Amino acid sequence: MRNEIKQWLRVIVIVIIVQPLYSLASNIGTLTSFSPGTLIKSADVNGNFAAITTAVNSKQDAITGTCPTGQAISGVAAVGGALTCAPAGLAFGDSVTGNAATSGVTVGNAGSGAGLEGDNTSNGNDAFGLLGQITGTTSSADSAGVKGEGAGYGSGVWGDAPSGNGNGVYGTAEGAGIGVYGFASNGIGVFGLTEVAASAGVQAGNFSGPTGIALSLQNGYFQVAGAGANTSTTVFTVVLTGGGTTPAESDFSNPMTNGNPNLILLVVPNFAGTGVDTHAAAPYYDTTGKWGIYNIDGSAMPAGAGFTVLVIHP
Repeated sequence: MRNEIKQWLRVIVIVIIVQPLYSLASNIGTLTSFSPGTLIKSADVNGNFAAITTAVNSKQDAITGTCPTGQAISGVAAVGGALTCAPAGLAFGDSVTGNAATSGVTVGNAGSGAGLEGDNTSNGNDAFGLLGQITGTTSSADSAGVKGEGAGYGSGVWGDAPSGNGNGVYGTAEGAGIGVYGFASNGIGVFGLTEVAASAGVQAGNFSGPTGIALSLQNGYFQVAGAGANTSTTVFTVVLTGGGTTPAESDFSNPMTNGNPNLILLVVPNFAGTGVDTHAAAPYYDTTGKWGIYNIDGSAMPAGAGFTVLVIHP
């Protein structure tokens, strides 16, 4: 009787000790179970304790410590739970790679500031603040290292040189490609504008020498927007009043030509007026500060003769 009481006490103690530990450790595994009235072997008890010890010791210790403001947890020590901290987000020199049909990294800003900014304080050659590359050797013609999209009246790409002699947009092509390519399905492909009278809105040049092509029209014709009757454009039409044989009677007045004897004018007759000049005509500049048109053979200029004038400013 005394031995049976001792066995029951052993079962109660084991149940009290083992069962709570078993319920706390979810990955302990299968333990030896005991039933009332059966003999308990020390090897089975020791095996249960060993399994519990292994499972509990394999668990991560409680985390200790905190990370400073602006840093995040980058690791936890297996022993002691001490934290390893690092700057939150990407750090200088980090690299992010992946493969996805959507954007790899998206930065949004609902305010008026930049969504993404790249700065470079170097004074060396070929320095740049932001780099986008297409590295595929057989990439398609419509791929781009940097793509900008604009909605409404916004610009897809805005280049600005607020001071000095920098370029707002600078494009180069080391091979047979195009340095800057503009395309519009329903508008203007490339538009240039300047606020300085002595500067050009669009300038073309050829570094190879004086025989190189500076400007080439691949298709279409040369158009001067807004050109018309005596307009302030580089191409305009005039109707000469008067008539006779003296050149002075064929003067015309236009703000593009008045007071500038250094211009190059090309004139061709048209049907804008009531008369048509059928003789070879040429421009001239007289002492009144105006340009005029006369017939080279000295014949009379018909009254109301119309001409188209092209002004070239050297």
